[in-house]
Order: sequence, then structure tokens, then C-alpha cells
Amino acid sequence: MLLGLIVLASAAFGGDAEKCDIVVGELVPNAHVARELADVIIRGRQTPEERSRYVLHVEPDGETGWFVYQGLPDSSPDAKGNVPVTAGGGGLGMRIDRCNGEMSNVYYQR
Repeated sequence: MLLGLIVLASAAFGGDAEKCDIVVGELVPNAHVARELADVIIRGRQTPEERSRYVLHVEPDGETGWFVYQGLPDSSPDAKGNVPVTAGGGGLGMRIDRCNGEMSNVYYQR
């Protein structure tokens, strides 16, 4: 079912058939599809309360994948203009291959 969802999403957002060795082209052609895939995995691992603590970031990982990870939201300055800095933060992260949707380098950070 997940593969079917990926194929449909790829067709809807225009996968690049020339970059990949599969007929349908890139299964994860853009950040939106990468975010949706990661969100499926994260929803299976975290409660809604846990997920609400994080912001989901998606960044290109070269030309072959996406790096998707949870991070804490940016802190707002206090009345004096000081910005709190938080070390760590936790959350799940993973690399998603553009061509086949393979997830690798999955990690959980506290």
C-alpha cells in the first residue's frame, strides 16, 4: 500500500524518469513527498503529543535523496532580546532515496 501511495504521489508531482533506473522515474521527486513518507513512519512511532513537540524539516541530500528530521521549534526572544538556546532536542531523522523511496540512516535522538 505504501509503495502504491508513493507511485501515485510521484505521478502527481512529476518524477524524473531519466534520473532513475525505474520506469516511473523518481518515486520521491520533491520535499512534499519526502515529508509525507517520513510522517507515516513518525506517526507509527510517536504519540500525537510527542509529535507536537517537533517541527519536521526536509532538506535535499545531494541529488539522490532527502534528509528528513524532527527538530525543536525556534525559540522566540524574551523581553530583553535574549534567545534561549537548547542543546539536543530529540526526534526521528532519516534519509530517503529519491529514486526508490528507500529509507536509510534512520536515527532517534534524545
